Amino acid sequence: MSDILVAYYSRAGENYFGGSKRYIKVGNTKRAAESIAASVGADIFEIRQKVPYSDVYDECIAQAKDDLRKKARPEIEGFPEKTGYRTMVLAYPNYWGTVPMAVLTFLEGFSTGGMRILPLCTNEGSGMGRSESDIKAACPDAEIGEGLEVPGSSVGTAGAEKRISDWLKAAGLCTAAGNHQRDDAGRKEAPRDMARTRGARRTSASESLLRMIQESVLPDRLPTVSGTESPDLLAELLPAAAFLARCSEEIIGASSMKPNIKFTTAASTARSASSMVL
Repeated sequence: MSDILVAYYSRAGENYFGGSKRYIKVGNTKRAAESIAASVGADIFEIRQKVPYSDVYDECIAQAKDDLRKKARPEIEGFPEKTGYRTMVLAYPNYWGTVPMAVLTFLEGFSTGGMRILPLCTNEGSGMGRSESDIKAACPDAEIGEGLEVPGSSVGTAGAEKRISDWLKAAGLCTAAGNHQRDDAGRKEAPRDMARTRGARRTSASESLLRMIQESVLPDRLPTVSGTESPDLLAELLPAAAFLARCSEEIIGASSMKPNIKFTTAASTARSASSMVL
């Protein structure tokens, strides 16, 4: 029996792919979770709502937003029969900047004390959001490892598979056939490997920013100067943002480059919803 669990939340139906919608039979997060479970020899568990959200994308995101506003905990069909896992890879889509509320139902009802949780978040430009901190709040006695954000539309590609494989190896999870248990010696080397993982996440974030600019999918936040929302300033900053998106991870990660700009939420929330991936 494995001491690794891959738990995931996913949804098929109408889905969002980098600016357009189309129907899919298998959710992107499910595909990623199944690949991970196969590569590390883990047990796998799907988090299923008793009353699923709509297959229609716009209806789904409205239902998810309502549950988030209410801080709801949708009922789920059940929990894994086995407990005592040492590591759990938790895969989920970004719903309104965090995990789906059913994932919190699962985390609050499943024994995670002493467990290491590795979050993997699929999205289409919105990144991890605040999901890692929300997971930590739901699992105060667990160790929350370095998370990974993956564009849902890239799942199954060679690039995404390599990023996921590198992330698992950096966390001390072997992916070689016949050696599926947690590699404690590998985990001791994780701090150096994790530095490379963090660099990869910055690079991915910059690429997502450039893609959003190119496709005119703008974020739902505008820069604020002296407390005044300024759409004109946002337009002026776009060329600079495109330049930064092409720069190396050292430039993006350098503390000396962090601008002293505050942000405020814009009136429209539709654009934040457009980056949800299922």
